[in-house]
Amino acid sequence: MSQRLLFLILLVAALGSSCQIEFTPSVEPLVLATLPPQPFGTVATQPETIHPTPIGEPPLSPLDPAFDPEDPALWILAIEPRWEGVDVIACEGGEMVVGCQAWTAEELELLYGAMEDYPLLGYVDGDVVFVRDRRASYAGQARSRFDEEGDIYVEIHIADLAWRASPANGLLDFFDPLFPKDDYFQGTLAHELTHAAIAFHG
Repeated sequence: MSQRLLFLILLVAALGSSCQIEFTPSVEPLVLATLPPQPFGTVATQPETIHPTPIGEPPLSPLDPAFDPEDPALWILAIEPRWEGVDVIACEGGEMVVGCQAWTAEELELLYGAMEDYPLLGYVDGDVVFVRDRRASYAGQARSRFDEEGDIYVEIHIADLAWRASPANGLLDFFDPLFPKDDYFQGTLAHELTHAAIAFHG
């Protein structure tokens, strides 16, 4: 055996028996942020933002024991915060428009009920202004307007004839205009809300 080959064998044997290199990783495992487990077929959504109610000022509701249903101002305070974008012109104090008259508590209660029951309210997603009109040439009228920024809003005028506006004009309805009815007033409101829905999505 040649000396060179013998030297290589001894060198490899010496290195293999006395020099062991141990590898110890010092890297921390990668941790990825994950969503909490979700039931099959559902989509994770962002949590809703909760707007706290100021202490001492709960939202006004006709169901509150202290609510006075004979006070028109309380009805307006119950309507406007509940439906975003709705403005009821009181026609008292500093809130006036040409031709308006003050709402009665009964009328505002019917407005509240009409808004609550109106099936297409999701389409009335723009600003709506309600005006009680003292003129008697129509039951209700929805007018499209544009504000200073050019955005559309709808002004709904409700007049005395809303109390007597029969939804039908058949022979059996001939005497309907002689009798004011809550249903007629709310029917007029619903009719004009439909015009508003068309104005926003027509």
